[in-house]
Amino acid sequence: MRATGTVTGALRTAGAVLPPVYIGAFDSAILQGAAASWTNACAPGHFTLTRIPAGTWYIHAVARGTHPAPSSGPAAADPDLTPLTATVGPVRVEGDRGHRLDITLSPMDWTRPPILSALTGLAPRPTAA
Repeated sequence: MRATGTVTGALRTAGAVLPPVYIGAFDSAILQGAAASWTNACAPGHFTLTRIPAGTWYIHAVARGTHPAPSSGPAAADPDLTPLTATVGPVRVEGDRGHRLDITLSPMDWTRPPILSALTGLAPRPTAA
């Protein structure tokens, strides 16, 4: 596969994010396997994925976010870490053409595909149905 394309964009979040944000081009809407191209970024901010092979890709972003802990007991002042995710795609990469897109990270819920990649420090949290 010849690396050809570039994806750039703005990274936004629905809450506080702990850096880094992991962003990658994957061949599936489910985040699994190795990325064809990846980068780290800070949110809010901008990102660039370079040398993406020609084909159809899904752009996934994952980070740790902070949310207030329940307001009872001594742990109430400590933030609760939760995975924040986003998926954009499919994105068709052809030739040396660049793509621009925006990504908004938000907490995982039942409408989002699972994270099947091993990402350090990101443990899934149970969600109510």
